[in-house]
Amino acid sequence: DELKDILRWNRQMVSGSKDILLQRCIDGHMNGRLAVCPSCSGRLKLKDEDGETILCNGTFDEESMVRQQCFFTCKRADAPRLQPWFTEEPSEEEKEEMEEAIKGASAGKNEDALSSIVSLTKKMKWDLSEPSKMKKTAQNLLDICIESGKIDLPRDPKAARMAIGKILLQNKSAARKEICQLIVDQIGVKKSKAEEDSKQESMASLCKHPSNGPIMEAMLELGTLYFAEGNRNAGATYNKVANAVKELNMEITEVNAKGLGKGKTKVANIGKGSAEKIYEFVTTGTMEKLEEKRANKG
Repeated sequence: DELKDILRWNRQMVSGSKDILLQRCIDGHMNGRLAVCPSCSGRLKLKDEDGETILCNGTFDEESMVRQQCFFTCKRADAPRLQPWFTEEPSEEEKEEMEEAIKGASAGKNEDALSSIVSLTKKMKWDLSEPSKMKKTAQNLLDICIESGKIDLPRDPKAARMAIGKILLQNKSAARKEICQLIVDQIGVKKSKAEEDSKQESMASLCKHPSNGPIMEAMLELGTLYFAEGNRNAGATYNKVANAVKELNMEITEVNAKGLGKGKTKVANIGKGSAEKIYEFVTTGTMEKLEEKRANKG
């Protein structure tokens, strides 16, 4: 119970045997509290089997009531950390500071993105009084989001216009800053190059063939977007596809991608439709369905 108390005070995982709990406490005392996952903002933990690897436990989506997988992993020495490590129950003020520290990095990025696009919108004409003028405003706002480089827009230009247009259409009476805030909240903030490189490296390291990392990541994202819509069956299907891609020993290419879903080369948990999406991703760098779900995620 004492070990669990220490881990709770530091917002760390409390499941496992006494030896595992002790290992987590020693790691925390030496290195500091594990911060949130840089990939999905889930909870990180020390891998029970080796004590040298940090992995993510994923996140729990309260709307769909499903735990969404995350395959982030890193070496213990490279894990994001927070200080201090508490050996006594923190005060209420210290607890508040811990919560702020956990939220701090994400909040800071969001504030920076909001400030950037609000500032840029001051140079544009803002008119939502009729459909033609709203369309022009939406295009100008999209151009500003692209110029800022801060917003995680869908890669497909049509899907990006739809995402911005939808927010404007649903919030015509909102103030300029409110709409900019909705863009940040609903479409999201783009990861920095360092964060993106770290995530891609992590995905590659998890796959038996590192080149399949981007495909696994895309399938995981598609599954997450389906879960967010409440479509648990589709979400679970694409999580299984991601796991199947992760376990493949060969590199997926445009030559073999479609064969993953049929005939003698069929891979378990990859159907014809999923194989066609994998082929689309390998040949174009994205998937129409993924871009559609990204555009609708708000």
